[in-house]
Amino acid sequence: MTTYTIRHCAGIGDLLMFTPAFRGLKELDPEAQVHIATLRGYCAGAFDGLLAENPYVDGVSDVGESNGHMRQWLAAGDVKFFDLGRKCAQFEERYGPKNRTDLACDLLDVAPENRKPVLNLRPAEIAWAQGFCQDHYDMSGPVIGIVTDGSCDARRIPPLTVAEIAALALDARWEAVLMSRDAGFTIRQYAALVTQLTCLVTPDTGAMHVAGALDVPTVALFGPTDPESRMKYYPRCTAITADVMLEHDAVNVMQATGGVIHGEL
Repeated sequence: MTTYTIRHCAGIGDLLMFTPAFRGLKELDPEAQVHIATLRGYCAGAFDGLLAENPYVDGVSDVGESNGHMRQWLAAGDVKFFDLGRKCAQFEERYGPKNRTDLACDLLDVAPENRKPVLNLRPAEIAWAQGFCQDHYDMSGPVIGIVTDGSCDARRIPPLTVAEIAALALDARWEAVLMSRDAGFTIRQYAALVTQLTCLVTPDTGAMHVAGALDVPTVALFGPTDPESRMKYYPRCTAITADVMLEHDAVNVMQATGGVIHGEL
């Protein structure tokens, strides 16, 4: 039996984009074991939640607080080791952007036919989200989620633009829900809440990939990143690009959101 250990010390988005490659490993060898090795503290323990109910991942290992601990842990086992995050970054530095799912599949030499990210929620989690939203929001019309955080300033919607988007949503008689990972929800609760939205408005960050994996209609705001390298396999995601995030205009964002809601985009 082959054990594949995938070193992952990057973000939520990369992890979800890599999951089709894990599917490819299992299709290639159904008896293979696929383990994700990470360092303590990455994404506040979100990886366990994202990979729960994933039939293509057999475990997530917290191997300590440093790369030294990581090397000792890997040396102790008989594994095939892949550092996908680093290899993807090195490839892009040399050759330019490429979709992370395709790149991960190439690096692992697998070719899954289905390259949609894997994020499976339990029926009880969806039921909880439905109840929570009914109790806290007006669900009689469109419900727009607006992501207020991001992995870095270059991928974060400015607070003033967030406020303007929310105000325009309310003017349109849409329920506007501010979505923050700091609101006290687990990653799986957060994902379940995303499924209740009519449309998610988000920067190029983890929430976009959660929505893409769950087929939630999304308007994604991009700065310098090439949208094709991130959302190629998200057919319900519409990209709006600008040179920097500060240049995004709330009116344009809401026009795109309206187009998504009314099935025009």
